[in-house]
Parts: sequence; C-alpha cells; structure tokens
Amino acid sequence: MEVIKQWISNGCDYKAGVEIYKNLKGVNKMLLRQFTLVENPQRKAKLLYELKKQLPVVEEVKPIIQPITEEVTAETSVEKETKRVAPLFHELPNELRPVLLEANNLFKENCLLKVQLNECAVLDEEKALQIIIQIDRNFRANQMCWDKINYWKTHKILPKETRVLSISSWSMDKLLKQQNLLGSSLSKMEKRLKENQNKLKDLEGNELQRIERLITKQEKEVIKKREELLKIKVEIDVKGTSN
Repeated sequence: MEVIKQWISNGCDYKAGVEIYKNLKGVNKMLLRQFTLVENPQRKAKLLYELKKQLPVVEEVKPIIQPITEEVTAETSVEKETKRVAPLFHELPNELRPVLLEANNLFKENCLLKVQLNECAVLDEEKALQIIIQIDRNFRANQMCWDKINYWKTHKILPKETRVLSISSWSMDKLLKQQNLLGSSLSKMEKRLKENQNKLKDLEGNELQRIERLITKQEKEVIKKREELLKIKVEIDVKGTSN
C-alpha cells in the first residue's frame, strides 16, 4: 500500500501510523486498543511490524529499525547503570541479595540483547521486535530491583512484599483498564511524594519527623504500585505479541 510506504519513508510518525492501522481491513481490535494508548518503544515497533506486513514482498521497503532502537535508550541506560554505585552483597540483608543478583543479571542480559539487536535489526524485523520488547521489560524489572535496594539503603527497612496478582487469565480489556487505573493512581502518589520531599528543607522538629515518616510510607506504596503495574504491562506485552 502506497500510504504505508509513504509513512515509513517519512519517519514512521506514531499517531499517523495508528490512523493507518485503524483503517485497515480486518484490523485486530485488541492491537488497536493497545496502539491508541501512549506511544512507547514496543508499541511503535509492533505498529511498524503490523503495517509492514501489509506490503507485498516485491514492494517491501527497507526496515527503519534504527529510530526504534534509539527510543529504547539502551546506551543511556547502560551508561546510567555503569555509573551506579552498587552495594556489595554482604552489605545487604539476606532478603535483598537475590534482588541485587537479579538487577545485575538483567543488566548483563540487556547488554547481550543490544548486541543481538544491532546484528539482526535489518535482516529479521520480527526477531528485532521481540528483542526490543524484552530489553524494555528488563529495564523495567531492573528499575524495580533498584527501587527496593534504594528504599532499604535510605530507611534500613525492607519494603512490603507485593501481593502476587493472578492476571494470566485476564482479558486484554481488563488488563488495559487496570493498567490505566494503576497508572493514574501511581502518578498521583508520585506527585504527592515529591511534594512532601520538597517540604523537608523547610521543616524542623516534630513536623519534620512527621513528614519523614509519611515519606517512608509513601515510598513503600509507590514501590508496591510500580511492581503491580510492571506485572500488568508485561502480561499486556505477552498477550499483544501473541496475536
């Protein structure tokens, strides 16, 4: 289709691509609902892949994967990770040592995946899409690990364990609805937390202690919400890529 070729040649604007996909014959409604959410690297990669499937092989244009891999910001994250001052295992309580190990392993896995992505992006777009999605999942999980470690480093107590969500049987509609609800709730919680953190420099005495206790509680709740949201986002990715 000429409109898809033109869209790719013009740099793959996400919103324009969603409009093109919406008007395709036999559109996948679950994918369309995902595409209408906020743009992110895996959604854009999936949108590009789905639109390119509509092109006859003889007309297929060269894949434009580079802008998508830049959105994953692997290099920036690698640089950030290498500058992070990580604690040693013996400096952490026993419960957090597996968390530090997981953070290290996720970072190393992403370094390997970035190399694989660079090697396969032009030749195998579907494989590149899967790698992009896995890199993004790993970054999210890695950040969750560091949220827990940093919480302990600041407060010397462990964050509350997040309850395990049984979401594998949830429909895509339910997952998307819960993602939006959790995302909105988390955004408000993070805003209130930042407001209280900004108050600290102007407080003293009992009021300072009260706000510090409140911040400790808020940080714990933010970690919990982020972890729940991460589980739902991963499940959405899994269901989306299986369609």
